Amino acid sequence: MSSSEHATERNQRASLAQRLGAEAVGTALLLATVVGSGIMAEQLSAGNAAIALLANTLATGAALVALILTFGPISGAHFNPAVTLAATFLFRWLVPVLRKTAPEIAVPHGEPKRDF
Repeated sequence: MSSSEHATERNQRASLAQRLGAEAVGTALLLATVVGSGIMAEQLSAGNAAIALLANTLATGAALVALILTFGPISGAHFNPAVTLAATFLFRWLVPVLRKTAPEIAVPHGEPKRDF
């Protein structure tokens, strides 16, 4: 079993509450990481903007990788409430509605006459 199949299986086993909790904790940790890395970079750079930007980028990137590896198998690691809500809307409401209505729209009533 590949790692992506294993992650998908684990994601299917997680309840909605576990996925929402993982998204909330991941979002909070990402926010704390971004703010903390900005403060750290500003204090360690001694006024050098290039060093501050590099330190901020490296710290944020490393934390983001750790968060994605930690919460990805549980919730997909969106870390964006808008994406989570849009995905929920799409897969829980829109897809089932389209599955029921698309055949009615796409297939004309009655079979067309074929003259061959």
